Amino acid sequence: MKTWIVSIVTCALLSSTTTAEIPKPVRGTRVVLTPPAGFVVADRFPGYMSQETGASIMVLELPAPFAEVAKDFNAEGFKRKGLAFISQDKVTFGGQQGVLILSGQTARGVEFLKWMGIFGDDKGTCLVTASFPKSAEASLLTPLKTAVLGAQASGAPVDPLAGLTFRISPTNDLQLAKVIGNNMLFSKGGVFPVKSQDIPIFIAAASASQGLNIPDKRLFAEARLQKVAKLTNVRVKSTEPISADGLDGFESTADATETTSNANMFVYQVILFDADGYFVMQGIASDEVGRAQLPTMKLMARSFKKATPKS
Repeated sequence: MKTWIVSIVTCALLSSTTTAEIPKPVRGTRVVLTPPAGFVVADRFPGYMSQETGASIMVLELPAPFAEVAKDFNAEGFKRKGLAFISQDKVTFGGQQGVLILSGQTARGVEFLKWMGIFGDDKGTCLVTASFPKSAEASLLTPLKTAVLGAQASGAPVDPLAGLTFRISPTNDLQLAKVIGNNMLFSKGGVFPVKSQDIPIFIAAASASQGLNIPDKRLFAEARLQKVAKLTNVRVKSTEPISADGLDGFESTADATETTSNANMFVYQVILFDADGYFVMQGIASDEVGRAQLPTMKLMARSFKKATPKS
């Protein structure tokens, strides 16, 4: 379902150094690029980051045709997502059609600029986003533009789990369907996107942000339920403490309404907090199916294990 792809995009860090001369494969993806000097491999998302400047380069591979994904990357679509649309140019990335967009966003009181390179074919789309504080525009605008424009998809074999900092065990009911960025997506039969609300999905992800200040973690967990794409009228029904693999957090259930069909939906969520951010797991389906799958979703959440990204 295209909705979940858009959610993941909207929705949103290892210590080896890199050089500015040699293109580097982005761990867990087919994309290679040359990060600017001073950027290191990120361990919370596929890409690179600069601790000194707060800048990052994040890579996502989306299981949707380029022409379909590109429709959402325009001034109107950005406005709906709270992004300022500054410019757009048609370019190629390693011979594949694409667009380069410059946008702006304010997050946690800081104004950011973003170079976004979107490219692909009828089988899939790559999204490369370089985000940096506007205060560093003079030193980073051009180097990050160059890094994004230099991205391309390689034909080398890829382990999609290589960049993840966690693992979730599948079940007979919910199988691994896709790994997109720092997200693991499970569905009945391992099919994604799903075509019906009666097909349950389970999404697990690590937050990309680092050093978050979350004073009231219970309130944060319940507020996170209000941000599920294409759901409205979210009513939290229960929130209880939970622990998994040494991390503490909260387990919640909620009822909601699907915005397009007005169908009654069921949402299960677990958020686990670590020193740098959090991990979120959400199971979503139509009301009857979701409640029937609740034991399976709980089993999957409790299978959570921290993992070290592969080199």
